[in-house]
Amino acid sequence: MEPKSFIETNYFELPEVYALNSFLTELPKSNIQPSMAEEIFELSRLHPPLDKLDKYVPGSESYNRIVEEHRLYFEAQEVLKEYKYSKEHLLDECYPNYLNLYRHTVTVICNEYDYETDSEYTTEKTLFFYSSGFFNHEIVYNPQKLVLPYVNKERAYSSEQDLIGDYIRKAHHIMSELSIYKRCAQKGWDPDVFKSTFGIDNVEIYSYMYGDNLEIVDTDTNKKYTEREAVKLMEDYKVAKTKRYIREEKYVEYPHCTYLKFLEKLGAEYVEDTVNS
Repeated sequence: MEPKSFIETNYFELPEVYALNSFLTELPKSNIQPSMAEEIFELSRLHPPLDKLDKYVPGSESYNRIVEEHRLYFEAQEVLKEYKYSKEHLLDECYPNYLNLYRHTVTVICNEYDYETDSEYTTEKTLFFYSSGFFNHEIVYNPQKLVLPYVNKERAYSSEQDLIGDYIRKAHHIMSELSIYKRCAQKGWDPDVFKSTFGIDNVEIYSYMYGDNLEIVDTDTNKKYTEREAVKLMEDYKVAKTKRYIREEKYVEYPHCTYLKFLEKLGAEYVEDTVNS
């Protein structure tokens, strides 16, 4: 079975981290004694020497070293065989830091006692533990300790490093925009004009308990607008955006902001060009 991989780049987002962390938290904790896990782990890491014996003089220090390494390796394999040892590659992640996770499984014979028959019997028991690999090889007893924080410092904007906060912000934006489209469809309003007038993230729309009139609330200022006032503001916006204005002694077009924000600046930062508009 191919190892799992959830994160594709350094610029990962919340769904990728959540998938990885969910995978790790769903893995059961190890059920083996640390002393046995350490023994099995060390035996599993032994490999036959790369050097060939026929390259060295028999009885030399290098020759004897290779012979000893062969002996230790084959003895380790015999022990692992008795344990019915197996190793499975569970996880292979490159980002944000190399993370490989392996599960090591052994089978041991246990003596059990049957109190009803007053007799002993033997049974096989499967034990397992994990290890992380690639650069730092170490035993892992609880995979939950490997979960990633929901933060990505590689993202360009500091406000987006908090993946949960950023995802909540995006979800709020989408839900607010959906609400605007729904209400505008009910009323026959142009949703683009509504958004340009009131905004998106700072708008809440309420229906009165009786009747179908709406109330629009600007959450930035807590100002409330009746449906009639909202329609009037949208009509005013359509006119205002066609006019030219003066700002810092220069002729400028209607600025890129909501009409409500523009009204706060009109007369102070912006002055209508009554001659050429």
